[in-house]
Amino acid sequence: MLPTLHSIAQLRTTWAPVPLPYKAQESRRHLAERLFKDAERLAPAKSGGITTHLLAEGLRSPADRAIAETRRINRKKAHGE
Repeated sequence: MLPTLHSIAQLRTTWAPVPLPYKAQESRRHLAERLFKDAERLAPAKSGGITTHLLAEGLRSPADRAIAETRRINRKKAHGE
């Protein structure tokens, strides 16, 4: 089951007093990326533990997403697609 925008935004309460604001038309991917950046900005000393927590919740960091996209592109090239 995929997380909702609301549940992703609520994860911010781990390091901040209020959830991350979001718009209804925002994608889960974009909101997750903003959440990782917000954690790095607001809680740099705890960012390692926060990142681990977010990954355990099933979110991908921007770097993980970029690596996965690169692998997907390379696989398509190797198979001649």
